[in-house]
Amino acid sequence: MTVTLSLNPSSVVGGVLPDPVATVTLSGNASSPVVVNLSSSNPAAASVSAPSIIIPTGSKTGTFTVNSHVVASDTNVVITASLGVGNQATATLQVKAVSVKKLVLTPSTAKGGTNIQCTVTIDAPLASNLVLTLNPGTNPGLFSQPVGTITILAGQTQGSKTLFTNKVSRTLSTQVSTTYGGKTVSALLTLTR
Repeated sequence: MTVTLSLNPSSVVGGVLPDPVATVTLSGNASSPVVVNLSSSNPAAASVSAPSIIIPTGSKTGTFTVNSHVVASDTNVVITASLGVGNQATATLQVKAVSVKKLVLTPSTAKGGTNIQCTVTIDAPLASNLVLTLNPGTNPGLFSQPVGTITILAGQTQGSKTLFTNKVSRTLSTQVSTTYGGKTVSALLTLTR
């Protein structure tokens, strides 16, 4: 008797529910309970919900959950279902890192001295608060206070803060940005007299 293994879905954002479901399929119905041993090549990125499952007599399939975890960069994890030495099946799960999706300034063009709303969006919610450092660009003097950081609360995909600007004697611009998950997003701020 041989075994095959499939994952649905085969690509997830780490730490974001729902977790993928793995299906183990035997080449024929079990004549007695069959123990299938389970393992992960990288439990820190994706772990199996149990060390083994039992496929009952008369059945040929069983399922288990693969629990994904937050990763710093995209990671491929090999999940293995084994009936014994030389009789196993594998499936690869891509665990993707959460990254920033966009940064929006409202308004993006304004008179100097105007308060600017900065909103940062990530592509999936995280289990804990995320603090991102804002970069004021090449013209930090446009801001009357340091731009500092922006916090996205656990379970949320957006965070906002107010940026305070200085009055200017002529039109000036700067690119406000932030980086997370290997990706940088930015928006151009233009201040006028």
